[in-house]
Amino acid sequence: SLAINTDGELYAWGRNHRGQLGDGASTARKLSPVRIGSATNWLKIAAGNEHSLAINAAGELYAWGKNSYGQLADGTNTQQNSPVRICITTDCLENWVSVAAGGNHGLAINSVGELYAWGYNNYGQLGDGTNSKQKASLVKIGSAANWSEVSAGSNHSLAINAAGEFYAWGYNYYGQLGDDGVKNLNKNTPVLLKK
Repeated sequence: SLAINTDGELYAWGRNHRGQLGDGASTARKLSPVRIGSATNWLKIAAGNEHSLAINAAGELYAWGKNSYGQLADGTNTQQNSPVRICITTDCLENWVSVAAGGNHGLAINSVGELYAWGYNNYGQLGDGTNSKQKASLVKIGSAANWSEVSAGSNHSLAINAAGEFYAWGYNYYGQLGDDGVKNLNKNTPVLLKK
């Protein structure tokens, strides 16, 4: 589990065998909240199955924990036991505003309204039109620049754009995409959901 207090401090507790708490270790578990680092500007957090994501007040994106499917978006498959900054460009000028963690994938929206995804992709949950096993770096999803919020399930993804339109993609065995489609029909690009 992850939490941010009113002072902008980040705390974590629970299972930690993959470094998903971000305290620099990979001990089996922490039974009470442990402060992560000394920063006081954390703004948003998201917990995946065994990885964690966060955005601070400066719009910087961080990831830590299990990375066997590239779910940390650092271009590797190496586990990280402390928060690692994730960038698209070498100057790292991105400004992130929304983040979500799925089972083994991540989603983020920047201040321009562009949507990015990374990590496990067997069911098309990244939304880039492929079903490749993994993407270890940030991948831009489509050309739209009006995304406002993201959320992620275990192997599916959800997003809302600035027009209030709701999209879903990825694993659909139980109808979790809500598209009235045929059960078992996964989608590897965002699908607009109708009322």
